[in-house]
Amino acid sequence: MPFITEEIWQRVGPLAGRTGPTIMLERYPQTAEFPADAAAERQVAVLKAVVLGIRQIRGELDVPHSRATPVFVRSERAGDAEAIAALAPTMAKVGNLESVSVVASEAELPPCAIAIIDGRTVLAPFARLVDDVSAEMARLEKRRARAGQDRDRSQAKLGNESFVANAPPAVVAKERERIAEFDRQLEQLSEQLRRLAAVQATGTAA
Repeated sequence: MPFITEEIWQRVGPLAGRTGPTIMLERYPQTAEFPADAAAERQVAVLKAVVLGIRQIRGELDVPHSRATPVFVRSERAGDAEAIAALAPTMAKVGNLESVSVVASEAELPPCAIAIIDGRTVLAPFARLVDDVSAEMARLEKRRARAGQDRDRSQAKLGNESFVANAPPAVVAKERERIAEFDRQLEQLSEQLRRLAAVQATGTAA
């Protein structure tokens, strides 16, 4: 979208000290001009983990983005707590979150849905996401069954010696990737169901 790029250049270029008439005549940026910034990379990694985590939770529980919720993050990675503290307003804006907090454990939290992104645990209270626990469990059971069937079909393909021998290597690799993704989905759905079952047993999501 070069016209959008040009519009951005005309507005932002002067603020960055660039005075050229058009981005099309500018020299292409060089890697050496942008040294690595470990702190910035860590902050972006945490930002991505929180935003992807809450998107995954909302997607699995069929919750609209418009429904705000607090989010809790558990991480043992060095610098994550500082990064979350620095970027909490940005995370809240991008993810439509009421707040983003770092926790050492789930012990004092209400029952939460969970997503694990790059070793970081993202948690959101069921009470802010689920209105009918039984209905949600039934829906997730259907999703888990469907994911299991899809995984079995892919496994059957790889169990067919003729398919493995004759299919292009990229196709075989793609089926293996599909199986790995289905396994991840099944593990995640099973964990959400386990947590919802605990909520159902206590009679409250709060």
